[in-house]
Amino acid sequence: MVSDEDARAQLSPLPDEYGALHIPGFDFAVPATKERFRARPKERFPAEADAIDGFFRTTRWAMAGLTAGNVFAWFPAGLREAGAPVIERLFASTYRSLRDQVSRSFRDPRLRAVLAARWGLYGTLPAPDRHGRRRPGVRLQSRAFGP
Repeated sequence: MVSDEDARAQLSPLPDEYGALHIPGFDFAVPATKERFRARPKERFPAEADAIDGFFRTTRWAMAGLTAGNVFAWFPAGLREAGAPVIERLFASTYRSLRDQVSRSFRDPRLRAVLAARWGLYGTLPAPDRHGRRRPGVRLQSRAFGP
């Protein structure tokens, strides 16, 4: 007979390098932890270290914008309509595509490819609503802190 303890799932930590990106002429080992995911690009692209930190700060701000947009979505129509332009101005990064954000953030196309490859949301910008405003999409959110 199998005991309850024997039947439980046994979890094992991921290896430090659990994945790899193969970009033409360039390979990048993907680390498993948030800390290593933030550090590894700085090791490989030291000239862009400040930009990498800025990218992750922008990502957190974009996520805050998604939250703000979601909160406003529950407000009465008049408040939603008045608040939407404010949210869009305060949290502009929430409404950017990933391609636009990595292009704004980095000079090295390999670094752009590495950071863009680890994100789970792809596609076009959200369609404008009937007032011509875009709903928050936070294209940067899915893998904001690592794999």
